[in-house]
Amino acid sequence: MIVKAIHPSIEGNIRSFLTVKAASGQADLTVKNVTGFSANDFVVIGKQKEDLTEIRRISSISGKVITLSSNLSNTHASNSTVTIIKYDQVKFYKASSIDGTYTAQSTKDLAIDEEHTLYDDTSALSTDYYKIKYYNSYLDELSVFSDPIGTSGFKRYSLIRIQDQLYRKMGDKKEQYFERDEITDWANEVKDDMVNQIIDSNEKYFNNYENLSVDSEGEASLNADFRKFQKVFVLYDGTNGKRGKKFELEDINDWTQVFNQTFPGYYFRAYKIGVRPKGTVGTTLIQVHFEDQPDDLENDSDELSKPLRFYMHVFMDGLMAKASEKSGKTNQAAYYWKRYEKGVQSMLEEINNIVLDENRGIRDDEENSEL
Repeated sequence: MIVKAIHPSIEGNIRSFLTVKAASGQADLTVKNVTGFSANDFVVIGKQKEDLTEIRRISSISGKVITLSSNLSNTHASNSTVTIIKYDQVKFYKASSIDGTYTAQSTKDLAIDEEHTLYDDTSALSTDYYKIKYYNSYLDELSVFSDPIGTSGFKRYSLIRIQDQLYRKMGDKKEQYFERDEITDWANEVKDDMVNQIIDSNEKYFNNYENLSVDSEGEASLNADFRKFQKVFVLYDGTNGKRGKKFELEDINDWTQVFNQTFPGYYFRAYKIGVRPKGTVGTTLIQVHFEDQPDDLENDSDELSKPLRFYMHVFMDGLMAKASEKSGKTNQAAYYWKRYEKGVQSMLEEINNIVLDENRGIRDDEENSEL
């Protein structure tokens, strides 16, 4: 089992440029400026994922000369970038289940001249899961754990697979032109657009409900995915519900407002909902029916929500349009956006008339993106 670790981003980190060629075997770097650099910082000499790029630790700084703690392995031309990186290694961890205890398996130097740093687990089982932490070997500091990944890998509609597919379709396998965070932003923009168009065509499509337990004030916090209120029932005995009547918060102490367990009332305060009568802590539930907002994609393992995952080809057309626009390929961007809009309309027709299966909408990931 080969486990691939993506390297930490250095986009936006403090950087400078060589003003003199740095030869293999030497430890001194003459740079344009040293502002922001300090002894014991790790630096990347060259560009990530490019041949001959390497990581070294700063030993000392004098004027505009950075002296490294060990000699360079490669020669770097004048004007090569020198960029601070927080970590120089990656640790691989394994557990026998996704929620199990993760134990360290291997520590690797970041293969900064490659797309990934690899760990080959020759004893991997089909039930194993892996996580990584980046490691600063000088300060003995670790990052937080990554998301877990099983031996079967990430789903094709997970964020990291979406990012990888866009890099491949755009011919940017070395990830030189787009940042993963940038792709994540585009993915959420396309996701939101598709969701909003589904709601416009069928406002009840994402309807959901949740039972919330009241506190001593008869209130409960609303779900973070709450998008649009539909209706409210109050279950004073935890089982049988009565539909509530909405009233304004300023009327909560109005003696003319009469509520009882047969005709309950509810109100909203900030991101909470409250009921009158208050009910009993541990028993009373507020059943809120609402329009559910599918979660944003943030972490590697986050998955595109249903039904969008059934239309990955449409989703990817939207991403291709945004990536093409960023690349200055206006004709290609217009082409993919037109395909995306047409695909969305076909999706709306299908989801409003038929039941989907897991394979609907799958297209060949290797489809040629060139026009």
